[in-house]
Amino acid sequence: MKQSMTEAMIETIVRNALKDIKKSPERSTRNLVDMAAMFATSDSQREFFSTIQEMLTDQNSAYYRMMEDIVFHVDTEHLISFGMNLGYRSCVSGARTIQENEKRLGCNIPWSIILQLPHHAAENIGAYKKNVREGLSLGIHSWMLFAHEDTETAFSLAQAFPECAFCLFCEGANINEMFLDEAKLTTNLMVFPRFDEAAPVACQRLRDAELLYGVYYPYCADDAQMIENEDLVCEMEQLHPLFCVFCSNLNCPEPVREHVYENIMKIRNGQKYQTVLWDLEQDNRMLDRIISQDDCAICFDEDGNPSRSVGGCNLFTHSLKSIFSQLLPKEEK
Repeated sequence: MKQSMTEAMIETIVRNALKDIKKSPERSTRNLVDMAAMFATSDSQREFFSTIQEMLTDQNSAYYRMMEDIVFHVDTEHLISFGMNLGYRSCVSGARTIQENEKRLGCNIPWSIILQLPHHAAENIGAYKKNVREGLSLGIHSWMLFAHEDTETAFSLAQAFPECAFCLFCEGANINEMFLDEAKLTTNLMVFPRFDEAAPVACQRLRDAELLYGVYYPYCADDAQMIENEDLVCEMEQLHPLFCVFCSNLNCPEPVREHVYENIMKIRNGQKYQTVLWDLEQDNRMLDRIISQDDCAICFDEDGNPSRSVGGCNLFTHSLKSIFSQLLPKEEK
């Protein structure tokens, strides 16, 4: 992967900032956000970074302690590689490529793709690599992989595309010594074990290995109160995850999803927990609107069928370009 001069300069600045965070978390974190804001290319992007800058005026923000904990406990190369791919290549340079291709193709292009990997995913590794390669040409640098059985395919994809950021959502029981050995070699991948009884051991193993990780929780309507009263967040924070990701159950009613998201935003803006809450569906859509001005989030199931399918599109029989053109056409403003 050949770096541009801009990327090399930004990486140098980030490396120095990570060193400085150990001495001054507040100032160095604000400097990183200020630098990111300089690369904003649209009003919506500038508004997004302005909101973060305003939040960080709170000197008591738990996010400062979170950043300090991360630089002391996560391998620097993992922070640099994943952070550059997610922050700069996905949301800045990739965003520009997405916007250019949207104008050319007349359709929306999501900033990231959620992909469910089946237990036999390795049999289709060639097709998956073709999809990621095409995604890169369109500006997509972030992939969110749900792999409850076949985590090896996720590692193969991440190692084949070092310029992409991969989020691996998996079972805590999968995180054994062999898993950790692979993860140490894969600096552009962040691990998200499911938050359940296996999560404490899994997270401790990831922390001891100095790996970047979060946790994820698939919620249903019955969990809404536990999220609202913050009991669940308190438990999750104890495991030191960078992100706590919430995924709604397919059968969860829309009003419940909206209510949960309102509480997630409220808790996140409160800045009292040393972890960032993220709603996989709603926040991904929010970033889509910042980059594409439209909600164009998309997910592919284990058989390659897209969540928005209306005409028989499939990841293994159609190109991403043709899928986006059919399912995500640009509407006349």
